Amino acid sequence: MTTTKHVCSSIQEARNHLTELGFSIIQGITPTDVARELNIGLPVIPSYYKNENTITLEGDGFLDISAKQNAEHRGFNSGEAQELHVDGTLYKMGGIKTTLLVCIEPAVTGGESIVFQACCAYETLSRNLQIALQDIRALERASVSLSTPEIVSDAVFTESHTYGLQTRFSIDNTSTWRFDLVPNLDEAYEKLMLLTTVGSPLFFEFKLNAGEILVLANDKVSHGRRAFVGNRRMLRGIYTSSHHQIIG
Repeated sequence: MTTTKHVCSSIQEARNHLTELGFSIIQGITPTDVARELNIGLPVIPSYYKNENTITLEGDGFLDISAKQNAEHRGFNSGEAQELHVDGTLYKMGGIKTTLLVCIEPAVTGGESIVFQACCAYETLSRNLQIALQDIRALERASVSLSTPEIVSDAVFTESHTYGLQTRFSIDNTSTWRFDLVPNLDEAYEKLMLLTTVGSPLFFEFKLNAGEILVLANDKVSHGRRAFVGNRRMLRGIYTSSHHQIIG
């Protein structure tokens, strides 16, 4: 079941949605102009994607994340579903703050985007479960592009003076939750998972059309996609800057 999709008609509306919801959808503007208007700089391409197929939009590098059989990243080489995750697998908390997903060609069947308001979900938990999620041993993520995976361990959530509550909530094939190391982490995980299903007020599912851009506050929400059949061409830009910060 898909969520009613709202497509913003202006960059200011998109900015407001991004602040309020953690994501927004916009069309009628190039991704380069979206990034400039949000003042998030240029996209970065992690070194572990150096062999991936990249293309250029208006002089700025975006990663082609369309399904390709020869893609080294397992998430990019098939139409299988991608579970919820944040971008920047080997980055520490908040390293990648913004993601732009540009739909060039939607899949004929499937391929819906999913978004989970992870930080909002964290706020519903008891303090002892929040503490478990802030343990720096809680979540390991490993690159699936490397023959010898590199592993980065960090908290699932942290409270930043500059950027507020941040998350790296991920349950995809890069992720290992260390229930064996962190007390109460299993209970926190189970309660969060209950909120990642269709019908939860914190879970959104929609299908992007050609020309639409999904803007994600990558340190506030997690995202993924449903399985699909046929061609689905998507471009992705990830950014180390946010469209806003908290001045305290």
